[in-house]
Amino acid sequence: MIRTSLKIDGMMCEKCEAHISDVIRKTIPNAKKVSASRTKGQATFISDEKPDKDALSEGYWKSYFNSIGSAYALPDSDYRQLLKFKAALNVMPSTMKGMDEALYSVFGDNVTIQNNQDLSITYVINQQTVVTQAAEILGYFTGPMGITVNFSYGSST
Repeated sequence: MIRTSLKIDGMMCEKCEAHISDVIRKTIPNAKKVSASRTKGQATFISDEKPDKDALSEGYWKSYFNSIGSAYALPDSDYRQLLKFKAALNVMPSTMKGMDEALYSVFGDNVTIQNNQDLSITYVINQQTVVTQAAEILGYFTGPMGITVNFSYGSST
């Protein structure tokens, strides 16, 4: 049996740990005893064989971003940004100020939010990135209950 440890920064909650463990199980099919620890900043697993370098190299992770199971590969920094956004959503207040602060903490000025004063909000995505696309597909751009969510886009990359 081979024990593998991966350094993973940015896990902020139990859901992050569970998600990282799920991603490892999907990426490394023969992984057993998979665990992730936000306090240690690592994930570990054992396997019968040495894991495929392509699955572990350069921090690329596979995740399933739509209902038909298509896989997107995200570089480690983008994947961490997506996790950071999801974590920010879990703790943000559902106020315009709270939503705006959460967006700014993850995307800076690239994504802003507008209150349309008609029970709707608009996420203004100045430059579409793989992270903003994944967040939209996963339904991370949400609004308070009863508020319609719209999108406005600038250029795309």
